[in-house]
Amino acid sequence: MFTSMSKLDFLDAGSLGIFYPWPGTEAPDDEHKERGWIARSGDWVHIDALEERDPPGVMLNGRFDDDTFPAALVGRLPTTTVVALELLPRGHTMVFGPNASTRRYRARTVVARVPLHRLRSSRLKSLSSEYLGLSHWFGMQAGNETWTQAEDGTIQAFELKVGTPVPDSIASLPGGRSLVLSSKWSVAGPDDDRRVSIPMAVRIESTRPAQVFKLLEPLIHTQNLISLLCSGFVAATSASARLDLNASEEREPRDPTLPCW
Repeated sequence: MFTSMSKLDFLDAGSLGIFYPWPGTEAPDDEHKERGWIARSGDWVHIDALEERDPPGVMLNGRFDDDTFPAALVGRLPTTTVVALELLPRGHTMVFGPNASTRRYRARTVVARVPLHRLRSSRLKSLSSEYLGLSHWFGMQAGNETWTQAEDGTIQAFELKVGTPVPDSIASLPGGRSLVLSSKWSVAGPDDDRRVSIPMAVRIESTRPAQVFKLLEPLIHTQNLISLLCSGFVAATSASARLDLNASEEREPRDPTLPCW
């Protein structure tokens, strides 16, 4: 794990959901849905699901059959929709009798707020991590502050103007990938409690949808370099991804940027 995000707090608390094993190349099959629980555990997200399929859907030696283990899990939770990527098995329990059998997975990457009806593959078009406190260091500040003081030094007014005055800095990487440094900003909260965020974003883009780790690996190397230059570990404050989606006939962003863990 290299980031945590308030928009994904349900992973810390845990959540019930209905999960669909997904081969990553076609629509999930409703007939093979699994009811389960998703929660973060250490550096992974764990999904524990009831095994409701008849044997021999799972091998009896503690391992999944290669033909049945999915490339990803698509999940419908009470508050959002998710796609769990980079799956690994955590074993299973096969019980013959009144008790429930279970299938256990772990995922290194989870994307939330996914338009499930538009999923085309389990690959990503881009992966981004955001950092606070580094914009000035990188010379990519997206905000400008103005303070107004009286003659006695008391502050009478404060003004903050946010924007994107600095163009993105782009460098080419092997394999049709690009590393992009950009400044971004967002404003949330009611009129009397505005919350302004102006992080610096490090984004890896691919000319073609790529496997998650093809984009994650250079992000991790970049984070390691930032930590080295800052003489200590620098954690990302948030992350986002663009999935490989079909075009939408509705008024939806063509390639929405979605929060991820």
